[in-house]
Amino acid sequence: MTSAGYENLIVWDLETGRQKMKMLGHDHDVTAVAYSPDGSLILSGGQDSKLMMWESSTGQPKAKLQGHNDEVTATIFSHDGNFFASSSKVRGGEKRARVGKAG
Repeated sequence: MTSAGYENLIVWDLETGRQKMKMLGHDHDVTAVAYSPDGSLILSGGQDSKLMMWESSTGQPKAKLQGHNDEVTATIFSHDGNFFASSSKVRGGEKRARVGKAG
């Protein structure tokens, strides 16, 4: 299980309730988190407009992704894990979506 906070993601061990790892890479609150279907990747988005792809086993960043100019509000992987999508706020109340290849 993963929780998000200011500038970080924390992965928890559900059996022990202890923190397994902390991932740093955002410059503000993390607002969206998704696991790939096979559990190998984590995609996070934040108020800093960043998208980060992480290796879930090590907590190391795999990619810093561009494409949003405002707070990322949602992240998701496709059912086969090959693609991801994210959305963000845009001035005037509109939303923007981005789609990318996960691998």
